[in-house]
Amino acid sequence: MEQNYNKAMEYYRRAADQGCDYALIAVGSMYWPGLGVEQNKETAREYFRKASESGDQLVLTGLGIMVESGMITEEDYKPVPAV
Repeated sequence: MEQNYNKAMEYYRRAADQGCDYALIAVGSMYWPGLGVEQNKETAREYFRKASESGDQLVLTGLGIMVESGMITEEDYKPVPAV
């Protein structure tokens, strides 16, 4: 089966817009390297932060795995402190 990042992004965004934490990570993971979209690490960070706010253990584990693999750092998904 041929990979279609544009179509995948379309479906992930729909799910993310409905509040699916796993889709938020997927959208962020596609923005990070630019799969199906123009690369935008700041947008990716926004999606990672939204996902982490849920406190869902599987979501946090997924983000932790991304940190351990070197794809992102904890600062890429931690909430930005208020000024």
